[in-house]
Amino acid sequence: LANALHFVPDADQPRVVAAVARLLGAGGRLAVVEYEGRGPSRWVPFPVSLARFASLARDAGLAAPTRIGARRSAFGGTMYAAVAERSAGAAGRRG
Repeated sequence: LANALHFVPDADQPRVVAAVARLLGAGGRLAVVEYEGRGPSRWVPFPVSLARFASLARDAGLAAPTRIGARRSAFGGTMYAAVAERSAGAAGRRG
């Protein structure tokens, strides 16, 4: 989900992340590229900090995300990339 999750209202983000997580097979990974340290704007109405992504991932049954990269954004704050993996034990909960 590169630059997509921040268009989902905060209240709907848990449902969206859980739905995506259910599509993953055992060992599947959900990758996000999002903004850290910036306020909402019309271009990024619902920024998702890494801490927020960690909470969403946990609630969706994914492992704690690993930040795999970050860089300063020309539009404010930092952009980060992170992945959260679905455990092998979660495979039975698919669907």
